[in-house]
Formats: sequence, structure tokens, C-alpha cells
Amino acid sequence: MVLLIHTADIHVGAFTRSSLRTASVEALEHIAGYAVDNNVKYLVIAGDLFERYQISSFELLRRIYRVLRYLREKGVKVIVSPGSHDSSPRGNDDISLLYEAGLIYIPRFEITSETIRTKPLQIDDLVFYGIPGLRNNKEIEYLRRGRVVLEDTSSTRVKRILLLHTSVRIAGYDPSAYSHRYGYTVLENDAIIDTLSKINNIDYIALGHIHFPVPLFDETSINRAYPGAPIGRDANDLYETYLLRNKYRKDRRFLLIDLSNDKPIVKSIWEDFNVYVGYYKSYYSGLDETRDEIKRVIKDLPDIRYKALILELENIPVEDKNKIYHLVREFENRFKIHIHIRSSFKETLSESISILGEIGDIEELERKAVEELINKLSIKVSTNKILELINTLGREPVETGKEEFYNSMLRDIKRIMEEILNVK
Repeated sequence: MVLLIHTADIHVGAFTRSSLRTASVEALEHIAGYAVDNNVKYLVIAGDLFERYQISSFELLRRIYRVLRYLREKGVKVIVSPGSHDSSPRGNDDISLLYEAGLIYIPRFEITSETIRTKPLQIDDLVFYGIPGLRNNKEIEYLRRGRVVLEDTSSTRVKRILLLHTSVRIAGYDPSAYSHRYGYTVLENDAIIDTLSKINNIDYIALGHIHFPVPLFDETSINRAYPGAPIGRDANDLYETYLLRNKYRKDRRFLLIDLSNDKPIVKSIWEDFNVYVGYYKSYYSGLDETRDEIKRVIKDLPDIRYKALILELENIPVEDKNKIYHLVREFENRFKIHIHIRSSFKETLSESISILGEIGDIEELERKAVEELINKLSIKVSTNKILELINTLGREPVETGKEEFYNSMLRDIKRIMEEILNVK
């Protein structure tokens, strides 16, 4: 029996200075324990193992090293592909350190202005390929233009797994139908990877980047899926955890893949990962009343290791904003709970804003800022083209071949500007 575990978007290092800061690494420890207990020899992480390419917490890094060393000692191979959060063009990232330490495998790839060329990584009778997640979903541009090449040096028929960190709809399953946040994400139909998959005889595509589990199933025969994030990285993910449990009667998960037969059998392993998310909506009726209300709601939450509370308070006076902020901080420290407030102010017309919690997805904020600027200037240009230009200008030079790097960068800038200005 050929079994592997598929997970993604662990985001170790998220929820900094929050009671949830160790939840992600603990989720990975739980998944590792499942692999060892059930004799699963391969663990696939399809991008964003870390929240950032370098995290500052020695405690979290030490726990990552320990769990990966434990897996290696038990004969479990861990295959990781970089995501849009945790990779660095210069290779000075934590994932590269784990690779250099011999704790993980990384399918190698080369990125130029023209192609993403991936190299096969053969482990036992399996071959792994990895397409990394790039800023602003730029990997989709390569896929859309057919500029992704999977090299093949194997002369025998082996099972092939592609790790792909990007945003696609899956056979009609649209992530934005489950969670509105993905309406702001560049989503392509997975037809853009069908040809790549068929030409290279890919048996299973391990997707990452979408934090909601898509599609939802207990067990099925499917050759691609998003496992979803075990914990997530911000208030949006916490709300989706609440949504999963209360609307869809599901939980967070990782996937168990059986590649023994011609078609993969994929099973969802549903887990709460020791996280409970509560949700409470109320009308603001004064600071003292709100204090008593929040305290009562917190005390009614179940006794579980990691607790989060989403509070939706309507019509908070602007002058009470800071008072609510300090009140919530007091309760977070006192009750060891993560609290996020979604609020509307009395003086604000038809505007709902967050006054507390983690900043949302940086790429999403960047996209919104560009869209607002385009509308303000009334210029006819696509948001994706501006984001592509920003991403190109933000490239970091490689240590070797700098002249070719800059020549390639200038060619890309020229091409993008010609497309923006509609000139040749």
C-alpha cells in the first residue's frame, strides 16, 4: 500500500504575540504523530510551512526541528515545496536551513523570465515535482502561458506527485462559494494544469494556498484537492473555522492519499487541532455592559487548549474605541484567549472595519490598494499587470549571474510596460 499525507499552509509563526502562536506547530506535531502511528511513510507539505521566510521565534524553530527529526528517525520522508510566504529568491530562508540539515526534501526548480523548470525528486518508487507559490500568484501566469516544464529522467513507470501552491477552481468547485474572501483572489479553472498533468502522467496534485478545504468530502476518488490550513494565519481563517463547524458540520483536516491503485483514494482526516472558535454578535450598550457581556461569553466557552473569540459589536462610539481595545487586551491576557473584534462605528456610514486582530493577507491588501489607485486615476489597465510590474521590480538578485538577472528583469519590465501602454 502506497500512502502519503497531504497538508499545506501550516503558517508556523503566525498569530505573533497571541495565545494561538504555538497552535500551528502543535498541529504539525499532531499530523506527524498520525503518520508514525499509521505507518505512513511520506508527508507532503504543499507550501507555506512558515508564515514568513524567516521567523524570529527560537521556541517554534526548535519544535519544528524536533518534530522533523522525529519523523526522520521513524522513517517518514517529508517533502516540502515553498509557498508565497516562506520562500526567498536568495535561499536565505528557514526552509533552506531545514533542507541543508537533511530534515526535509525539496523538489528543485529554476525560475527565469520565460519558464519555471522543475526537476524530478525520486524517493523510493515515487517521483515528486514542486511548483512554488510566487508573490501575487505570478505562478499562474507561467501556467496560463504553458511555461512550466516538468523534467523527467525516469525510464520506469512510477507514481508521480505534483506539489502546486496556487489558486484554482477544482472541477467546478469554487473556493469563493465557500468563503467570500476568495472572491478577491485570482482563481483560474484547473484546466490550466490538466495538460501539464496528462503530459507528465501526474497521479496526484497536492494543492496549497487556499486555506478552506476544497472540495469537502469524507472519502472519494480524486486526483487533486486543497487540504486547507490546519489552523490558518489570521482572523479570516478563524472565522472560516467557525463557518466550517457551524454551517458545513466539518472541521479542519489533512488528507490521507492511497496511491496503490490506478486512481487515488483520498480520505479527509478531520481534526479540531485543539482549537475552539466562538462567535458572538451584539449591539454595543456601553463599556461596563460590554465588559460583563464579554466576560460571560468567555466563561461559557469550552475548556480547550486554544480558544479564540470573534466578537461582532455594532455601533461602538469612536471615543470608546481605545477603551474597547484595552479591555480586550486585558481579557486576552487574563483568560489566555485570542479575541478578534469586528465593529462598526456610529459615525461611519455603511462601513464595517476591524479594530483589533491580525492584519489580513498582505497580497489581498496590495491588490485592493492597486484597484483603488486605478479607480482614483481612472486609467485603463488591469490590476494584474500593475501587480506583475510591482512583483518584477521587487525581485531579489541571485548571488551568481547578476548580469543575466538584470537583463532578464529589464526585458520583463519592457514587456509589461508595452502591454500596459498598448505599444510595441
